[in-house]
Amino acid sequence: MQHFHAREKQGERELNILTDLQGHCQIKNLATALKTIDVLREEGVIIRREDILAGLRKVIANTGLQGRWQVMRESPMVIADVAHNREGIKEVMDQLTAIPCRQLHVVFGMVNDKDPATLLSLLPKNARYYFTRASVPRALDENKLGEAAASLELAGETFPTVEEAVKKALQSAAPDDLVFIGGSTFVVADFLGS
Repeated sequence: MQHFHAREKQGERELNILTDLQGHCQIKNLATALKTIDVLREEGVIIRREDILAGLRKVIANTGLQGRWQVMRESPMVIADVAHNREGIKEVMDQLTAIPCRQLHVVFGMVNDKDPATLLSLLPKNARYYFTRASVPRALDENKLGEAAASLELAGETFPTVEEAVKKALQSAAPDDLVFIGGSTFVVADFLGS
C-alpha cells in the first residue's frame, strides 16, 4: 500500500489516502482523479469522501488493473509497467534507476507507430537489454528495435517473443539484480499472460 496526503477542495479538508497503486506516477494520477471529483461535485454529482477513500484503497481489486509499476517478485526483483510514451517512460525510468541493484535488465518492446529513437533515448545505457516484440500486429519488429538501440549505444539481444526475452533476462539475473519489463502495454500483457 502507498500512502498520500491530499487536500479535498470541498471543505478544504486534508485527505490521508491509502492506495494499492504503486509507482511515483500515482501522485500525478491521484491529483488528476481528485480534480475530476471536484469538477463532478461542482456539477452536482454527489460523491462521498468515504467512497473516494474506499475506492482508492482497492483500485486494483475493484478494476483488475495490472501492469502499473507491478512488482512481480523480489529476488531478483521483477517490475512490469505499461508506460509507452515519452512522459511515462521517463517517469518510470527515473524511478527504476533510483532502485539500488547490481545489474539492471530491461525487457523492452514497443509498437510500430512510436518513434524508437525518442523512447530508447530515455533508457539507461548501463542496463542489459532484451529487445522483443509483443504478439500483436502493431508490434515493432525486435530486430529493427535492436538496430535503433545499438545506434544509441544500448547493448542487448533480440528475441521474437516476450516469453523468450523474459526467460533469458531471468536466467541472466542474479538475486540482487533488477528485471524490468515494459515499453508497451502489449509487452506487459504478453508477460502477464505467459
